Amino acid sequence: MLFKKTVLTFLFFGLSASFAQAESFKVSGVTINGLERIDQGTVLNYLPIHTGDKFDTKDSAHVLHELHKTGFFSKIELKKEKNRIIVNLKERPAITEVNFDGNEDVDDDQLKKALKDMGIKPGRSYHRSLIEVLEQNLQQVYFSHGKYGVKIKTKVEHLKDNRVNINIKISEGLAALIKQINIVGNTIFSDEKLLDEFTLEQPETTMGIDFDGDQYSRPVLTGDQEKLKSYYKDRGYINFKITSTQVSITPDKKDIYITINVSEGDQYHVEDVALSGDLVFPEADVRKNITIKPGDIFSNAAMVRSKTAINKKLGDEGYAFARVKVVPEKNDAKKTVKLTYIVWPGKKAYVRRINFTGNSKSKDSVLRREVRLMEGAPLNTTALNRSKIRLQRLKFVEKVSLKTKPVPGTDDQVDIEIKTAERLSGSFNISAGYSQVEGVVFGTSLTQDNLFGTGQRLTVSINTSDANTVYSVSHTDPYHTVDGISRTFEVNYRKRDASEELISNYLIDTAKVKVRYGIPISEYDRFSFGYGIESVDISLAETSVAQEFIDYVDDNGDSFNNITLQASFSHDTRNRTVFADKGLIHSTSFNMTVPGGDLSYYKIRHSSKFFFNLGDQHALLIRGRIALGDGYGDTDDLPFFERFFAGGLRTVRGYESNSLGPYDAASDSSVGGNLSLVGGVEWIFPVPFMETPPASVRMSMYYDAGNVFDRDETDLTHAFFELKDSIGISYVWLAPIGPLRFSWAKGLSNDPNDRKEKFQFSIGSFF
Repeated sequence: MLFKKTVLTFLFFGLSASFAQAESFKVSGVTINGLERIDQGTVLNYLPIHTGDKFDTKDSAHVLHELHKTGFFSKIELKKEKNRIIVNLKERPAITEVNFDGNEDVDDDQLKKALKDMGIKPGRSYHRSLIEVLEQNLQQVYFSHGKYGVKIKTKVEHLKDNRVNINIKISEGLAALIKQINIVGNTIFSDEKLLDEFTLEQPETTMGIDFDGDQYSRPVLTGDQEKLKSYYKDRGYINFKITSTQVSITPDKKDIYITINVSEGDQYHVEDVALSGDLVFPEADVRKNITIKPGDIFSNAAMVRSKTAINKKLGDEGYAFARVKVVPEKNDAKKTVKLTYIVWPGKKAYVRRINFTGNSKSKDSVLRREVRLMEGAPLNTTALNRSKIRLQRLKFVEKVSLKTKPVPGTDDQVDIEIKTAERLSGSFNISAGYSQVEGVVFGTSLTQDNLFGTGQRLTVSINTSDANTVYSVSHTDPYHTVDGISRTFEVNYRKRDASEELISNYLIDTAKVKVRYGIPISEYDRFSFGYGIESVDISLAETSVAQEFIDYVDDNGDSFNNITLQASFSHDTRNRTVFADKGLIHSTSFNMTVPGGDLSYYKIRHSSKFFFNLGDQHALLIRGRIALGDGYGDTDDLPFFERFFAGGLRTVRGYESNSLGPYDAASDSSVGGNLSLVGGVEWIFPVPFMETPPASVRMSMYYDAGNVFDRDETDLTHAFFELKDSIGISYVWLAPIGPLRFSWAKGLSNDPNDRKEKFQFSIGSFF
């Protein structure tokens, strides 16, 4: 069509009387008519003739061709008036909107990107030949998602001012499912073993239930092919190849058959590992980072890991621009590989400046003290990464981005640019809620996590419920000394009604004054110790009180004054303190009363949490906690008001709060124990059906197990066989009024005496 228009226009041009009068002439000027959107300067840039040029009638075809090639015009006409060239143009319509209707499995953004890649987007010129290409490209997008039954209809809506809307109606149809995946040519590893590495799955029967195959996806298949290559090359098959891949679909477009043809080759071993280049360090030190050794089966992953480790070592010593290349040399006759690691360290880089942006509330020094690098020091990549983690662990910092920028004019200096996004660090909350354990909850608190921009924390709170009334003031200075020793002062008063917590009926008033210091031992380890004074007053009810509680008060009295000591050790590598998804924390604490007080007892606790990042906002949490206590000196046992309890949202979900463990039938209440075992496994995942789940929400599926015991009646070995367990799903939202926790669980115990509770929640509770 374009050729036809060009020829017709050229014939018209050639037969013009004006051109017939003179075959060639000097152009005195160019006039362009008909432009609406396109700038005249743009057309002149494409036009191959200019004022002063010599023009011949035979040059007209070239002019028409160059203008048609732009795709901007539906009609082009050339005329000559005297020695002036007149160009009459009609612009193609401009695309105003591209609208989609009927697409659900593939969103608008993916479809628009496919069209943008072929030049179809608002503002571009439209011509009819685009429609066929447009539909073909959109079909390919759906084919890559396994939607082979897709139907696409395009309607062009003509608007005023030479504009059009492109309206695309899509009928997606059903996705084609994988019926079978065949691997042909493998003799070393079975199909079953290789297909275990795939993300795509074919139909199978499990426990008598037939499961369909996965929906076909071209990108996922490509990823699976890469996994297949890695599987072989990490096991010595360096010449492994995928020779071809066939994807066929049944005539009804419902079933997909995939055939992957492979050539395995022979297995190779490592003959030698050599080093060359400027090693900077003694060769023996560099070789410590190479895990692949002569005689090993060749592994591509191990080869790359060693390269990364050498690079990291150089980076930790300031060689920020170092390059490491590994060259494998095959010996096909011996079936061996020689590896040569070539090192180009470059110059050692030094930190010139560390610049912070985004900290409108926090003082520069508060952030700078978390950075594990100093200005003027060599750049250390490990310290740089650790600095980012330490900054994002601050409660008043929401997000951290960190960049290193070479200093212009030098080849051995960098500036570190640290951009922070701060979250609100202060809040005044008046909250109300309800907890299944504590009843109606009312609280008012003033909290400032970044007091006057110093990083210090101040909390003043008054919280009440049917079970507890708490008045508390605390102040923490995380850098009481420049070495990072923290100090916390705390004064609190608590009035507790144990009967409201399903515990034997008594009231206890506790007043405490404490001071605690935290001492950093290493980047991940911290030791803390503290001391305090406490006053305890107990009132037993006249009814529903366990006899052992009554006996304890008769023997020891109902009012106690003690001096307390506390020490703890923690090892913490978590990437965040709130909603962590990577790292671990071990914590061990020891609390005791000082001899000479009214009571002598101690409590020891140890807890561990392991977070494994599974990618795509998924994580696995494995946790466990053991706690035990006892009396010493003149105190025979752990006081009943210091005992451990289990059951409920914070320990073993699916059982009523504080219902597990020793039970007093006469008072129909729990009495607690001096040994506690609690643990569980949680699969953490983002909120379903939300493209961008909020950072303040976390969901999980879990398995809980735990119980409390009397150590005089149960030893630790038997305790593990008496744990109560449950499975369920949890939802936690860090709402402005306080944490909201919801849990549905099924208790797995067969004991008819266990008090189970499927749905548990706590709204606006601060305890």
